[in-house]
Amino acid sequence: MRTRLSRFLKLLVIIFCVAYPIAVIGVAFNVHPPFSMNWAASVLLILEGIMVTVAWMDEYGPRGLFASLVIALFSYGVETLGVHTGFPFGSYRYTDALSPVLPGGVPLPVIFAWLTIIIAVRSLTIRPPLLVGSRLSISIVISALFATLLDLVLEPVAFHIERYWIWLAPGNMAYYGVPLMNFVAWFVVSLVLLSLVNGILLRAISFLDMTSFSSRLPLNVPTWLYFATVFMFGLVDLTHGYYLAAGIAALAIILPIVLTSLPANTALPIIAADGVEQDQAFQHNRKRVKKAKKKRKR
Repeated sequence: MRTRLSRFLKLLVIIFCVAYPIAVIGVAFNVHPPFSMNWAASVLLILEGIMVTVAWMDEYGPRGLFASLVIALFSYGVETLGVHTGFPFGSYRYTDALSPVLPGGVPLPVIFAWLTIIIAVRSLTIRPPLLVGSRLSISIVISALFATLLDLVLEPVAFHIERYWIWLAPGNMAYYGVPLMNFVAWFVVSLVLLSLVNGILLRAISFLDMTSFSSRLPLNVPTWLYFATVFMFGLVDLTHGYYLAAGIAALAIILPIVLTSLPANTALPIIAADGVEQDQAFQHNRKRVKKAKKKRKR
C-alpha cells in the first residue's frame, strides 16, 4: 500500500509541477488561452488537497487519512455555518467560480484548500529543527499564525481578482474590503483544527525511509505547497497593486526560514517529525535484537 501511495504521490507532484507555473503566469500577468479555463482553479485546489492527504496517508497510514477527514468535515461545518449565519468569518457568499458546490452552498475546492493550508502550516513547525515547534502549544499557535498570514495574502486575489467569494458587509474595520473578524476567525479555527490533528497524529509512528529524495516526499510536499501558495498569491498581489498583501507574503516566506535557522536548544523537548525519531530508535533497537539472536544461534 505504501509503495502505491508513494507512486501516486510522485504522479501528483509531476502534474502539479506542470500546472503550477501555468496558473501563476495566467493569474499574475493576465495571460489567458482562447478557450475557457474556469475549471482550472477548482482542479488545482483539489489537486493540492489530494497531494497533502496522500502524503499524510503515506506517512501515517490510517491515522493520516482520519486526520484529513477531521479537517475536511470540521472545515465544511464551519464554512456552512459561515455562509448561512455570517459567523465566525463575517457575512459572505460564494460565487459560481468554484465547483462543484456541496449542500449548504460551500464549494468542494474550498474544503481541499483547508486541507492544504492546515497540513502545510503544520509541516512548518512540527518537523525539526524548528525550535519554536519544540513545545506543542507554541507549535500550534505559530502554525495558526502562518495559516492566518496565508489568508491575508490570498484574500485580495480570491475576493477582488478571481471572485471566488464576495464579502457582503466588510464594516469599518476592513482589509481590502475583508472584515478583520475574518482573520481572527481564521486564527481560532486553525488553532482548533491543528489541536485536533496533533491529538490524532502525535502518537502515530512514521516508518518513512529517509535515505532518498523520493522517499522524503511525504514530509516535503506540504512544506513545498505552503511556499508555492504564498509565492503565487503574493506575486499576484504585487502585479495587481495590493502591496500590503505582497509585503505580508514576503513575511510569510521569510519568517519560517528564519525560525528554522535558529540554533538548537536541547533544553526544550523536541517534537519529532511525528515518529521519524521514534522510528530511528526502533530501527536501532531492532538491529540490536537481530544481533543478539545471531549470537545465541552461534
